[in-house]
Amino acid sequence: MNSTQNKLALRPVVTDADLQTYINFKAELRPDRITSLEDTKKEDATVPEGVYFKRYFVTDDEQPIAGITFMQMYWTPDKELFELWMTLPKDLSIEEANFAVKEGLAHLESIGAKRVNSWVPTEFPNLINALESASFTFDQANPESILNLEELDLTPFDSAIDSLLASDLRVLSFAELLEEDPENGMARYHELDIRLTQDVPLPWEFTGEPLESFEKGFRVHSESFPTIQVVADGDHLVATSMLFVNKMDKRFYGTGLTGVDRNYRRRGIAKALKAINFKLAKERGGTQITCDNEENNPMLQLNYQLGFKPYWVWNSYTKVLE
Repeated sequence: MNSTQNKLALRPVVTDADLQTYINFKAELRPDRITSLEDTKKEDATVPEGVYFKRYFVTDDEQPIAGITFMQMYWTPDKELFELWMTLPKDLSIEEANFAVKEGLAHLESIGAKRVNSWVPTEFPNLINALESASFTFDQANPESILNLEELDLTPFDSAIDSLLASDLRVLSFAELLEEDPENGMARYHELDIRLTQDVPLPWEFTGEPLESFEKGFRVHSESFPTIQVVADGDHLVATSMLFVNKMDKRFYGTGLTGVDRNYRRRGIAKALKAINFKLAKERGGTQITCDNEENNPMLQLNYQLGFKPYWVWNSYTKVLE
């Protein structure tokens, strides 16, 4: 898989030194996404057995210039759907981007993939052009936004928090849920996650990952359990809001799922849970939170109301392989 013109090639990520280079690519443009080698390897170990998952470099004259992750999307019912995820320290040239997409597709075809999904920020127009030239079809746009905690006045959110805490519903952190129900708390939360995520706009059907890998993945981020809020109506979990601290730089936080059961919406629950997490993050020295939402998702407008400002926009593209 070589280009004689510019000596472009694909090379597998094999050693710890390779993986560290890959991690550095992720953090070069986005320091809020930095992670450690140890945690990356722990997260890799959560992928279920038998699922195809490989990392490669795009190299130029044997020097890595970008990373590509190939993964079977095991959280969907379509076992022939694969993810092609580019990790870039900068936008590639047109030739490099075309090479990466062409060789990436060839690799996926060789292992039996029938459909490919790729998310690319609009910050990388050459890569988007390469996907479109390869007949990828645009699915949806997910604007990413940033909240500056240092400038945020949290007092306007006090009434929403007070209203939720005064209701018949109970608010507890994920850490408290596991302490209260060590035997079944994780499974109950896993069921909630699947139920709520199925209402999130996605370019493919979501059925959830196995409980075992879900639990392993969550426990890698156990430092964030205090900033994952849960709402319970009796024993029934009805809402959550996730906020994950960056363990390498605790100024940075990233949101996960915020969702409310359909029967409990329009009560200000999501706003209150987010505000609770904002307060906790700020108390712990957090200065920035990033979040992304599908462009027509009402949660995006809620984030703007809460003080988030537009940042990157991520586009999803899908291709059916012949």
